[in-house]
Amino acid sequence: MNDEVRARLAGLLGIDPLHLRDRRNPRDPATHGIVALVGQTRIINPFDPGADGSLVNRAELGRLVAAHYGRGPKAWDARLADATKRFFTGRHGRFYSPLDGALLPAVGELFGSRLRWLQWVVLQHAPLRILILEANSPICIWYPERQTLLALRESTSTFALAFRQLLHLVLEQPAAFLAWLDAAGRPAARRAFIIGEARPSHFMAQTLGFVERHLEDLILPFLKAGHLLTVLSDRSFVDPLRVFPELRNYPVLAVPLEQAPAILCSLGLHCRLNDRRITNTSFGWVSRLRAADTVQEGRRVLGVLVSVDAERMRFDNQIPAFAACLERLGREAASLGASLTVYWDGWTVAAGNVPGPRDHAVCGRIASIASAIREACPARFEEVVLYGRSIEDKIGLATDCRIALATYGTATILPTCALAVPTITYHIESVVNDAVIRSARYLDPAHAVAVPASAVMAVAPMEEQPHRQRFHVEIPALLAVLEEVLSRGPILPPEPG
Repeated sequence: MNDEVRARLAGLLGIDPLHLRDRRNPRDPATHGIVALVGQTRIINPFDPGADGSLVNRAELGRLVAAHYGRGPKAWDARLADATKRFFTGRHGRFYSPLDGALLPAVGELFGSRLRWLQWVVLQHAPLRILILEANSPICIWYPERQTLLALRESTSTFALAFRQLLHLVLEQPAAFLAWLDAAGRPAARRAFIIGEARPSHFMAQTLGFVERHLEDLILPFLKAGHLLTVLSDRSFVDPLRVFPELRNYPVLAVPLEQAPAILCSLGLHCRLNDRRITNTSFGWVSRLRAADTVQEGRRVLGVLVSVDAERMRFDNQIPAFAACLERLGREAASLGASLTVYWDGWTVAAGNVPGPRDHAVCGRIASIASAIREACPARFEEVVLYGRSIEDKIGLATDCRIALATYGTATILPTCALAVPTITYHIESVVNDAVIRSARYLDPAHAVAVPASAVMAVAPMEEQPHRQRFHVEIPALLAVLEEVLSRGPILPPEPG
């Protein structure tokens, strides 16, 4: 049976069967196996003239790759939208193979690796082709019998890692891969829609946005047809079953990210990772969570969300800056006959996930910085810890939040989009400016006010990636923006009666 599996899979791929693992006959690693095959495989990069001088039709190949896999709404975004709709409606996705000059149907798709969220899309051809995706973005196509990887993106820095991960499944576990391929390739194969994300920003905006937009027309009919919802339990920053209780009526596989590839493969499922295109952005799901919120009668509370920049420690003078803002808000609360509550934020964990060492490290830094701010601020206030919690827990706790202070980025999503409160944000000019605010990425422009760029200075050392840059905010300018927000109108709702 082992010989039959190896011979059949090798035939489907058009490679030497000796590359496939055989416990009885060890391979010579110099000529066969993962290391050897990686070394024997060339990369054709149509974006790099010096990569392969033998490629004479580079310009035409580059045009084809750009047309089908390039960034933008008419290229890959359109292909991904079509593939996603086909997946939910029981049809095979179709992907162009530039080296074959043909549009090939997908035999099956598998969530391949937790590393860089890799996915394998097996394309029908003799021999097979395998399209490698990284978090739903195309990076290359493997042409096994040609010992060739065709680059679909300019940068090839992650190709070796991705290719090794694919070969680890195909060459080292040939029986498991072939069994999955046989099961997932059947016309009536069961399918699994996977929900999970590496960062809370994408999860809140695009993942839940997609579910919100397509719950009725795609997802519920998909589940009613007997297919499966798979929730990556340690990478779901909001529990989708809590937001969308309709999903509880159907089978749900909740599995940690680490275990997901092997389990989904063993079940023979044709898989599709959540669609994170920016056009799926929606925060309509927030109203579902907030519907159950209750406001305590008789309490006048001015709540401020303070997002401590503790993951990368970019906000260089955040302790005196936040202390000054809280002192001013304490006076504002007193003038309104209200108490001041500070909602400390700065880190999010997945719903139901057990915090790990990194979570504890970041939360520890937030607690230390919050303590220093408290000591530096003469105003008295109550405190609520939001950091280290899931998004839905934060929304449920921050019922009295009326204003927020947050570094531009993931931190601005919760206050501007979910809580919908005026949010003062800041970063160096190349990261946050008028155009960025208008783009509505990471925030709702209707609830965002940026500190003037002239008041935010980069602090050495200079970073290659601007969003990682440390910065210093002039406190008088920050307070001026706070005064502007407070002057816009009542910060608290009117007293009942």
